[in-house]
Amino acid sequence: MSTPIKITTPGVYLQATTASGDRVALPDRGAGAQILVYNDSAALAFVAFGGAAVAASGGTVAPDIPVPPGALLTLTRPPAATHVSAVTNTGAADLYFAAGEGN
Repeated sequence: MSTPIKITTPGVYLQATTASGDRVALPDRGAGAQILVYNDSAALAFVAFGGAAVAASGGTVAPDIPVPPGALLTLTRPPAATHVSAVTNTGAADLYFAAGEGN
């Protein structure tokens, strides 16, 4: 049985653009292994988790995780991830991230 995600941190905001260097630090690992991602825009965004130098890739050749416009996704944070990066193919996307537990 699924357990609704329990958010344990304040949200983190990232405006993704067509530049691949857009990234932000995630809440501490103790905040939870699940990351709630909300795309509050009309642009498709792609996200990637990693270290301080992580850079997301978009496009059609080996893109990272797509986050459709208006989508709310729950993703499992990779064990070593401290940052999240996002990119769009065109325009900008307002993305919100929060950490928690559940599924």
